[in-house]
Amino acid sequence: MLEIESIENFSPASSAGFRRTDVILSCNGRSMEDWIDFFFSAGGLFAEIEYRRFPVTRVIRLRRLPGESWGFRFKGQSPSICRKKCVFCFVDQNHPEARRSLLVKDDDVRYSFLQGTYVTLENGDADFAAERGLSPLHVSVHCSDPGVRGELLGLPHPVPILDKLRRLSRSGISVETQIVVVPGMNDGIILEETLQDLMEIRGVTAAGVVPVGLTDHRQGLPQLRRPSTEEAEDVINICDSIRTGAMISRGYGWAYPSDELFIMAKRDIPSGSYYEGSNLQQNGIGMLARLRELRGETFTGRGLVCTGSLAAPFLKDILRDSRYRVLPVKNRYLGGGTGAAGLLAGRDVAAAVNGFFESYNRVILPAVMFNYRGVTIDEMTRRDIESSISAEVVVLDSLKELVE
Repeated sequence: MLEIESIENFSPASSAGFRRTDVILSCNGRSMEDWIDFFFSAGGLFAEIEYRRFPVTRVIRLRRLPGESWGFRFKGQSPSICRKKCVFCFVDQNHPEARRSLLVKDDDVRYSFLQGTYVTLENGDADFAAERGLSPLHVSVHCSDPGVRGELLGLPHPVPILDKLRRLSRSGISVETQIVVVPGMNDGIILEETLQDLMEIRGVTAAGVVPVGLTDHRQGLPQLRRPSTEEAEDVINICDSIRTGAMISRGYGWAYPSDELFIMAKRDIPSGSYYEGSNLQQNGIGMLARLRELRGETFTGRGLVCTGSLAAPFLKDILRDSRYRVLPVKNRYLGGGTGAAGLLAGRDVAAAVNGFFESYNRVILPAVMFNYRGVTIDEMTRRDIESSISAEVVVLDSLKELVE
């Protein structure tokens, strides 16, 4: 049964007269044990809900419009909090004034399914996901050796992962995995063995490999360093070795180093075909290859395109024959050489634009800078930035929106 935490005004639930004290017993004939059960049962436009309003049990049929929420928020629906202390956890090294949601650690298999967040698979998570068919999932593996994985997760004991992944695979659950490479801990032969172990599990559909990200806010945290040029090259070579076998056994590359690793290794970004079978762009994998596909397009209008230092050289190449200028924005908010556009602070953008030697009435910002509420990592909105630079700010999902 599900206890109601709140009911959205002017929603189907509120229109039907539901109260916070009501308890939902079933939906469309399915018993309710967790709020994710309601998500599966009430996926259509109609929902027959059995609920208890003490001491009476009632049944009501609700209807909603396409895309409309039912209006329920259930107790226990907030993401489960992560109990790990990963040596590279980005939350621990975030700016202390970053927006609140970025200071919360979550580790919830339900949201891994719904929103694509990465989880470590707590005890019981694999069984829970398998029983409910939560596919695909996204799992932070980092290392298949239990002892090394436990060390990476900041725990004093081994933390196995392979048996949990096998359990998911046997149940038909697809899993995309992530490996954060920390030099001296899970690179070299350990990385190679991890990828080989994961390749043997059919349900593991991809392995994304990214370098550890470090900011200037690591006081009191373990001493780590970023991969050197040679170490980044070694990571790519290990992935390519695994990819050779994957092309034979699976028909696609399967192991994907991040764009940043290619840049760190001073290697060219592969063509788009390298990333076939991958759905890991949120990890910074294949984004630059997709950008490069816009080379030769005709862009309409003019303006100043702001981005992180990572993508700036590629945008300059793509826009070189247009009336757009590219401004790399240095991330002073997080520091540590952070170059991803999605981690840019509004204040850093404003400072960079105001310090630019040319004046532009139109400034283009990447949508990945903003969360679903339209605020940046430092809680600035598009309008806040507009006020700071006295220019129109346009937020785009892709440069394709500027193509004639």
